[in-house]
Amino acid sequence: MSMDIQARVALGHYSAEQLSAIKYIEVANYSVHVSPLNPSMESVNVSDVSLSRDGQLVFAIVIRSKMQGVAKVTGSAVITGWNIETGQEVLSIPCAQLSGGLGGGSMTEVESLKVSKDGTSLFASVTSLSHGSFFLSGSSSLKRWDLSTGNVVGEVVVGQISAGVARTGGTILGKLLQAKDGKSLFGVLTSSRLKGFRVAGAQSVVQYASDDFTQLRVIPLVTASMGIGGGQCGTIGDVKQTKDGRLLLVAVGSMQQQFFTMRGNTSIVKLDLFSGQEVGRMMVGASFAGMFSGQSVEFTSLMVRRDGVSLFDAVTHGVQPGVAALTVASFIMQWHIENGAVVKSIQTGMSLVRMGFGSPQIKGTRHEKVKQSREGKGLIGCMMQVEQQGFGVKTATWLVKWDVETGSELGRAQVGSSAQQGPSVNMSDLTDIMVSRDGTSLIGIFTSTASSMQMPQCCCPIT
Repeated sequence: MSMDIQARVALGHYSAEQLSAIKYIEVANYSVHVSPLNPSMESVNVSDVSLSRDGQLVFAIVIRSKMQGVAKVTGSAVITGWNIETGQEVLSIPCAQLSGGLGGGSMTEVESLKVSKDGTSLFASVTSLSHGSFFLSGSSSLKRWDLSTGNVVGEVVVGQISAGVARTGGTILGKLLQAKDGKSLFGVLTSSRLKGFRVAGAQSVVQYASDDFTQLRVIPLVTASMGIGGGQCGTIGDVKQTKDGRLLLVAVGSMQQQFFTMRGNTSIVKLDLFSGQEVGRMMVGASFAGMFSGQSVEFTSLMVRRDGVSLFDAVTHGVQPGVAALTVASFIMQWHIENGAVVKSIQTGMSLVRMGFGSPQIKGTRHEKVKQSREGKGLIGCMMQVEQQGFGVKTATWLVKWDVETGSELGRAQVGSSAQQGPSVNMSDLTDIMVSRDGTSLIGIFTSTASSMQMPQCCCPIT
């Protein structure tokens, strides 16, 4: 048995008005043949798309990896820039080389790419790891690159990571956010420790000076402590700053678990930047789970509206009434920042899952992160529709635009799909969309894959 894979990765450029494709900036086109005699794989991943301040260039983190044989892996992580008009590559900053095998190796993760407010630098958080048969060690750092030369012009190590037979622990810097005045950066700092059967950790919002990376403050928000019987933990999601710069808005989830039951909630915490104290909290929803039933509330996107008075978040509410059914509803919620009141709720999708002794059935719609139009009158998001009957699955990805005031859908265009015909599968998708600086277009990560499987042919003579 063997498999042929043809893959394409590009940056899709779409009209913000008609939602139709304008052009594609090609990142990679490659093919892979996999067989028992040739167990090799190749992949190209693009993430963290950012725009230059003049809107003429687009940057992204491109990670290429290749597996040769059973255990040998090589690859690279590169910050790449393209001219949006011509599609030509104009910047390439190597960040790391990846390698691995049976005896050990090294890897580097680069995430949360940001363009400085003055347009001269790029920021990102970088986690570097090396590992052997029974150990892992590394560090997490904040880096700055000069856009004109591609050289590293600033770096600070914010945490160390280690893992062994007896204990594991470390500190990692995650999502970054630039302050409105451009003088500082906010990040999510995660610390964890594993010893025996107990896990302890904490997450904080940390602030660094943009010029020399001096740590200005740390605001602890959530803690975690888990053991065999249960415990409690929390996590920080999106972090945004209000238009006037007074408040940080932080998405926070918390959970308490005891054996087979779980209870938690999701909220938006308001932090005063002058004092670093919490000054309010907006409850988004509660989650709980038992043996065969429960409900969950999560959100994937947090945005301050252009007028600075309210904010949006993309909320998914799931209800499991029994062991064989699940209902999921997706909404765009609008909240008033000062008083925490719900201004509007726009239902964007509904999903139903039924499992039983017959064929499983899944039919639903769910959206990813949602973005605002530049004039603040529209919301744009990627929505995926999924339908499964038995073992056959079909999907369709749409760009959808909603009116902010009325909540009505203004238009949609299909940008991806998946279909299976026998041993052949074709898939395409669009993710991580963002609005261009002039507001006339959208840019997102477009991927497509075509795979086909060949069964071995019998060549034995028949007599």
